[in-house]
Amino acid sequence: MAKSSKGEEKDWTQWLFYIVIVSLLVGVALGPVAGWLNRARKHSLRAGLKNIRDAYTAYYSTKSAYPGPELKELLVPNGGTIAEWPVDPVSGTGTVVTSLTGSGGWLHDMEKHEVKVNIAGEDPFGQKYSEY
Repeated sequence: MAKSSKGEEKDWTQWLFYIVIVSLLVGVALGPVAGWLNRARKHSLRAGLKNIRDAYTAYYSTKSAYPGPELKELLVPNGGTIAEWPVDPVSGTGTVVTSLTGSGGWLHDMEKHEVKVNIAGEDPFGQKYSEY
């Protein structure tokens, strides 16, 4: 095998140095980006929940009755006020369930006549999803 020259070794070392520096800079930059994404998901989740709750209240105010288990009555085509059903950004689903499964989407508590988030655990900021 032929030995490499000092110049080739120096070039390789410089490239390794550049790669390490760029990797560190990317790592430092990704910290705030992850925080921004978590805050955006939390805001979107709360906005979707508020939208459903407002439509739920409006439905009861006009009909003097509560919507069915799947909340389909809250959609515009069914006489409700929600044009597009909100998707829970944490799980990526907009499914409505009537008992807590923790799998995402929305929980329609028909006994208490309220809508909650169907996610178990805490958000990245330490707040329980059940407190939303």
